[in-house]
Amino acid sequence: LKMLRAAQSAIANTQSLALLDVHGLSVDILLRIHRPDLAEKEHKNMSTIDDDATITQMYAAWIGLSQGGEKAKESIQIFEDLREKFGTGVSLLNGMALGHMAQGNYETAEKLLLDAMSKRSSDPETLINLIMCSQHLKKGIDLVNRYINQLKSSSPHHPWVRTYANMETK
Repeated sequence: LKMLRAAQSAIANTQSLALLDVHGLSVDILLRIHRPDLAEKEHKNMSTIDDDATITQMYAAWIGLSQGGEKAKESIQIFEDLREKFGTGVSLLNGMALGHMAQGNYETAEKLLLDAMSKRSSDPETLINLIMCSQHLKKGIDLVNRYINQLKSSSPHHPWVRTYANMETK
């Protein structure tokens, strides 16, 4: 974050797309350390540069997902708008699914995740979301284990897989 702040200062007067990227990286880091409040402040800086930029919209949706409730509904709408504009991608489908999961609508989330799987069957985020969705829908341990095994074989170094493996050995 300190390096990104220095980069922001260095290019602050340019109002370039590179500045949006730097702010976006800051938002991403802040969300990963569970600071949506600070991520939202950083996002406001992005909005002043270009509110309609795709990266600005994407981070607005991810921030909304981290906040839940009504914000998750708004995030679903942002992902829908981006899908109409750019087509259906795995990240957009996962984002929409997470929004529906936050709303307790696991059936819709599962459909979106299965669509994402048809596009990229080894995507670790999709598999993790399918594991969670399947558990909420009480789909059975065989299906959950199949997703876990697929995740283990396709992404053995993913942090989720490592954490799961550590829990299995305890």
